[in-house]
Amino acid sequence: MLAAQVDGIIGVDTHRDTLAAAAVSPIGAVLSSTDAPANARGYRRLLDFARQQIAGRRCWALEGIGSYGAGLAPFLDQAGERAVEVCRPKQPAVPWRPQDRHGRRHPWPPRKHSPPST
Repeated sequence: MLAAQVDGIIGVDTHRDTLAAAAVSPIGAVLSSTDAPANARGYRRLLDFARQQIAGRRCWALEGIGSYGAGLAPFLDQAGERAVEVCRPKQPAVPWRPQDRHGRRHPWPPRKHSPPST
């Protein structure tokens, strides 16, 4: 069980310009959150944040190690931190439906009306 292996998790949602991080207890309670720029200074800020929030054994859960997290992952590895890649949760497919000028949603594709009966 994860609670026996770590004292907390730092979850990071990576974006092109920013990194959003949350310190989470082993049972899922959010302890604190922060954001930082996606550059070397931001990586150091996140590491300091992690050390303040979870002083013991921690694991980093990074989204997008192969893209926007590509700089953070090796930085953490060099700092001796444990990091794993997590996948974005699948979201149910919601069909896009256009709105009219009043904000009402309509079926898509539009229903074809039957020809008038003669």
